[in-house]
Amino acid sequence: MWLNVHGQGFAIDEGVLGYIERRLRFALGRFGDRIGRVTVLIDVNRPRAEHEKLCRVVVDLLGHGRTVVEDTDSSLNAVVDRAADRVGKAVQRKLDQALVLLGDKA
Repeated sequence: MWLNVHGQGFAIDEGVLGYIERRLRFALGRFGDRIGRVTVLIDVNRPRAEHEKLCRVVVDLLGHGRTVVEDTDSSLNAVVDRAADRVGKAVQRKLDQALVLLGDKA
């Protein structure tokens, strides 16, 4: 899994990067060889929601397209936790659907 993390409105330090990486590896690790790239955007410079942080996670699945999840919260850790949990479930659903479709074709 190739992980790319960007911050908008602040610099991503080693502590934040390590936290994001641990949460995503926990949520997505079981899909290992099916995931190509994971891109995370943390945006704290939001004009309409001054105290909210946005976490967008984009997962490129090999042979199954792209899954995108966004979440917001006032706490950076909370928004990363929820986005990681949600993207793990979304990837599982997408791969389960692909298996069902393959089963129908067999």
